[in-house]
Amino acid sequence: MIWYVGDVHGDGRALARVDAAASLAGVTVVVQVGDLGILWKPDGVRPYFDKRARKGRPGPTWYTCGGNHEHYANWLALPETRPTTELAPGCLWVHRGEVIELDGRRHLFMGGADSVDRAVRIEGISWWPQEIPTREEWERFADSYRTGPDVVVSHDAPLVVSLPYSRRDREGGIPHTFSRIQGLFRGGVREPALWVFGHHHVLDRWDVGRTTFLCCGQGGDYATSDLALIPHPVPGPYHS
Repeated sequence: MIWYVGDVHGDGRALARVDAAASLAGVTVVVQVGDLGILWKPDGVRPYFDKRARKGRPGPTWYTCGGNHEHYANWLALPETRPTTELAPGCLWVHRGEVIELDGRRHLFMGGADSVDRAVRIEGISWWPQEIPTREEWERFADSYRTGPDVVVSHDAPLVVSLPYSRRDREGGIPHTFSRIQGLFRGGVREPALWVFGHHHVLDRWDVGRTTFLCCGQGGDYATSDLALIPHPVPGPYHS
């Protein structure tokens, strides 16, 4: 069983609640769909993982694709390893276009999104251009998509997902690029059974063709690999 966790935005208490609930459920893998908010100051996420490791508490390994509200200057300053880079003990960033096997299923990761609030942010302080995938990263994603992954993990989603509000009118090119890549290979490759994403802060499901799309919510919402949608875990014992 894998839990797919929505946007966290640096909320260490929300992350701690999910982590504790996952541990109690025996979940060993958590996939987070971007806007984790780690390595910012103030930052409630990195201290949580550091404390968990220092105290030797058991917990799942977290994998994130990265979103648009990430401190990419700090992420990219870390020693790069592929396919993953460690952001904190037990928390790994899976680079764009990389495929890793989790719980027996091949997961293709593609983080990044366009910030709709970019106009009120400051480059190098609260916004970084690295939120937008490069051409090389898109090519890597397309090459990996061609191999027929079981699951796609992204921050935004292709246009085939009909979110019912104006923001989905597509503030940038990322959803269009996802859709173009889907179109290039439609009928020629095995479509993913599952595509999980965040960014839009809703907890919902769409079945389109052979693929189930799950938007994983925010602030402690999550979806499970058996397609359950779980809002904010019931508060219980956890450690911040």
